[in-house]
Amino acid sequence: HYLKIAFRNLLKNKTQTLVSILGLTVGIVCFTVSLIWVRHETTFDTSYPHSNNIYKIIRALKNQPDSYNKYIYGAAAENLMYKYPEIEAATVTSKLSFIIEKEDITLRNIKADTSFFNVFDIPFIIGNKETALKLSTSIILTESTANKLFGSAEAAMGQALNTKSRFGGETPKGIVNGVIKDIQHTQFNFEALAPISQSDRKQYDTYN
Repeated sequence: HYLKIAFRNLLKNKTQTLVSILGLTVGIVCFTVSLIWVRHETTFDTSYPHSNNIYKIIRALKNQPDSYNKYIYGAAAENLMYKYPEIEAATVTSKLSFIIEKEDITLRNIKADTSFFNVFDIPFIIGNKETALKLSTSIILTESTANKLFGSAEAAMGQALNTKSRFGGETPKGIVNGVIKDIQHTQFNFEALAPISQSDRKQYDTYN
């Protein structure tokens, strides 16, 4: 009975009913979008074990209050570990101009030092995290990239990939030395990982 009365009132006041429904719809949509955004922000880079103990070092800019730069010297990692013994591990990554490719496919990549997998404990499908980045020619692929290029993680092992600098100059071919699980919702949006050289490690264009 009450539902019939409510329905009749809604039909009687069509304009008010339409405005109310539109307002309710917009409210629900805004709430849903806000909820998705909050979840996205609060779960970013949380897929790693002990992610709450992992910190990214950034640099405060002089004479620019509340301004920061994510690029710092790679040597900061060792300096901080020396100064603060409670730091268990530190790693350096770089987005220096480096290209890894197979035929006409160019892979998104970063470079990292040998401590990378001590900080970011990404599961290996095949390969050894302790030795994965020790060889200068090593290339670590994500699972989806290995499947795309070679059909499987096992088939990717030992395969050669072309590497070169964006600034020119020849570099030795990279050899796939491991395949890791795909990582989602992270700042590391890479398909291939290569070892960082000591000279690159000292460059300004590095992350810690």
